[in-house]
Amino acid sequence: MVVVSLLVMANYLIQDHRFLDRFLILLGAALASADTIEARLRFGRFIGMVSAEENTISFGRSKRSALARPGAQPIPARRSLTASQLPAGLGEPT
Repeated sequence: MVVVSLLVMANYLIQDHRFLDRFLILLGAALASADTIEARLRFGRFIGMVSAEENTISFGRSKRSALARPGAQPIPARRSLTASQLPAGLGEPT
């Protein structure tokens, strides 16, 4: 069984969220600039599929469980978490 530390998992989730955010921005631009109704409908359906709750719910749950703590500050773009930013007792395994 492979065990991944919470710090590694938290950094992965942040990276995954940033990718999804930028990918949806790209798809939105494609939708906005599509020249036919068929193309707009296709992009719109794809955006709906990518952003549907069943595709994003595990990220939300994982983010809340791995990163949530009272008074937590947002993580600036292009910055990884350190062990001190994880909730108490959830640092690197001993």
